[in-house]
Amino acid sequence: MIRICYYTINGETELGLNFNSKIIPYKDVNRIFLLEERLHNKIPTKPELLKYSNDLITPFIELNNILKNKNFQNVKTLDIQKIKFLPPVIEPSKIICSGLNYADHARELGKPLPEELNLFSKTPNTLIAHRDIIRIPSISKCIDYEAELAIIIGRKCKNISASEAADYILGYTIMNDVTARDLEFKNGIQWFRSKSLDTFAPIGPFILINTGEVNPNNLRIRLWVNNELRQESNTNRMVFNCYEIVSDVSRDLTLRPGDIISTGTPPGIGMTRKNEPKYLKPGDIVKIEIEKIGCLENPVG
Repeated sequence: MIRICYYTINGETELGLNFNSKIIPYKDVNRIFLLEERLHNKIPTKPELLKYSNDLITPFIELNNILKNKNFQNVKTLDIQKIKFLPPVIEPSKIICSGLNYADHARELGKPLPEELNLFSKTPNTLIAHRDIIRIPSISKCIDYEAELAIIIGRKCKNISASEAADYILGYTIMNDVTARDLEFKNGIQWFRSKSLDTFAPIGPFILINTGEVNPNNLRIRLWVNNELRQESNTNRMVFNCYEIVSDVSRDLTLRPGDIISTGTPPGIGMTRKNEPKYLKPGDIVKIEIEKIGCLENPVG
């Protein structure tokens, strides 16, 4: 099992490997284990390179196989607090999201379970990294959080079946589908406008590479605001699982490496809190944790 991240340190963008809560620079691992001599496919060492690759999956699977059971005790590690994380993907060709995809979330909204996927999109300007600030825009006073598991596509695909989908998934990360609720319900339903404002898609910090060792359809997912647990569920409660979602989207769109598909949020959003809504305000800290993947944390400003 391997997790990757991208970050800047001393003005340089680097690829890191996450093992046992530590970040190990890929360049050091490459030097110590002579990876360039052993890898048949080039590893993308900057996040903007992901979308230009024809096949992201093969090089990272090769890397995982080479590093499996290796001892990293004597390899330099970085202090996570001293590096500036980047979004794990920069300017993907698509950010596709799923609405009402948790049965208990549909129930809390008084909605029937969807018979097919409810899809919408966000734009790349929304993407921010771990610890970046979620900015409250002047046009909204009702900013809400949504903890979500996000899929990163690793190979170009079109019209694939659910049974084939895993072969096209690079890995999994965390996304917060931040939403301006007052804009969402202004003049009908406006998912695109309410969810595509600047900074409205915190993502990362890690991509859990899809090596087949982790089942994405059975992961605990939780969200806290200022240490108050607001959302808690499991991806096994999704109406449509990860593979079904990728298959369904691929029927409509050609998916490309680096594309992001977010899989929907569980119950507990601020809009539905008992007595009165609990929206985000400046000074809040939002933390999302998904089992096996890590934690995404962002202040609100």
